[in-house]
Amino acid sequence: MALSDLLIRIGVSYQGAKLERFTDHPLAIVIRQAWPREVKNLLGETIGQLQCKASAGQSKWTDSPWAAIFDPIITTGAESGYYPVYLFSKDFTGVSLVMGQGTNSVREEFGRGTQEILAMRAGLLRQRVPEFRKRFTEGPFSIKASANAGSDWDVSSAWGKTYSLSKIPDDKELGADLREMAALYRLATKRGGVDLSENLDSSAPIVEGSNSKAQLEGARRERFHLRIERQRNNNLVKDAKRIHGHLCQACGFSFGSIYGSDCADYIEAHHLTPLYLLEDDAPILTDPRTDFAVLCANCHRMIHRKGCPSLEEFKSSLSKPEAS
Repeated sequence: MALSDLLIRIGVSYQGAKLERFTDHPLAIVIRQAWPREVKNLLGETIGQLQCKASAGQSKWTDSPWAAIFDPIITTGAESGYYPVYLFSKDFTGVSLVMGQGTNSVREEFGRGTQEILAMRAGLLRQRVPEFRKRFTEGPFSIKASANAGSDWDVSSAWGKTYSLSKIPDDKELGADLREMAALYRLATKRGGVDLSENLDSSAPIVEGSNSKAQLEGARRERFHLRIERQRNNNLVKDAKRIHGHLCQACGFSFGSIYGSDCADYIEAHHLTPLYLLEDDAPILTDPRTDFAVLCANCHRMIHRKGCPSLEEFKSSLSKPEAS
């Protein structure tokens, strides 16, 4: 079934279906299974690590069915984080695709200040990704929220697009909007998302004479890639050290030979291709055999100070000890 037909079916049938038994209801099954499947189909190869989920409720009908796209780096559920989501209008005559936020976790943390926080984060997303204006608007969006969310959703959406079910576009346009929304989602995350902190990873390279704005963007990108690696494989650095050993691959230094056997397994893992230099769509470096070297702390700091040349180039630049 085309996504356009599916949205019409849900919008037309949902209020009537809510009067019927929820368990094993055909519409609930369509929402839970067919809706995310059609979203995935329209995303195609651009889906990457994104996950698609939809819900009509848990054990009973929810007030507002939804289908969302989750980046597991940010969230895997609708209660927290930010994510693109389809939500129907209050009268079920339209449906909106918006960059929304999980309101439950914010309300649990901030209570009466929830809407102020949600509005601030939505504004922050718009500031970080002004490109949304090419295809979407700021709203406001007429959204049917669940009872416990109340009016939180009125301020939580950063940008989006509303479709009238009486004039809904075909899947070609819906798919183009979906793919652009997914691209903006990734872009928002790479630019800091809703994080106000500028306390960037101190390991991000700072090259003398380089542009400070470029350094900041590079540091953010490095944090983003590192976060993905930690999400996918918490043993990545450990594997790199196991494969390459504990001798510095640049100068040959061994911590154990100077500081004792209890320090023999200390070494630092270095990305052979700096993460901050990767293009936005480049593959994540997660092969400990080919993507890493091991370096002592001094060489690791110096190779970054020199702008991260290749390991061979860096080794050749080291001063040779004078003959006695």
